Amino acid sequence: MLIELYMHELSIAESIIDIVKTETAHLKTPKIYGIIIEIGALSGVEIDALEFAFEAIKKESILKDAVITINKIDAKVKCIECDHVFFPDNLHTACPVCGSFIHKVITGQEMKVRSITAEER
Repeated sequence: MLIELYMHELSIAESIIDIVKTETAHLKTPKIYGIIIEIGALSGVEIDALEFAFEAIKKESILKDAVITINKIDAKVKCIECDHVFFPDNLHTACPVCGSFIHKVITGQEMKVRSITAEER
């Protein structure tokens, strides 16, 4: 299970590196100083495992000198039954007002590269 977990985050780290390559392709020889990534609490991504994966592969990538910042986005949902907005620990949390388990996710499922800091060498 642990190996599968790291493989999942490793493939996400590789995909993020591909995104950075695509977004900086217009630069002749890009130097990447940093990237900011946003990961939702309900995304299924283990942030510690993702950080570990980046450290393992960044030395051989375009991100070798980059500072990688991962910001966790808290979960925020709206109850479909009573319209109460709350911040659950997971998707299986009952509404604290009416007890319903039916809610719409407002934030917490994101996974995106928010910014890339780069320049042409």
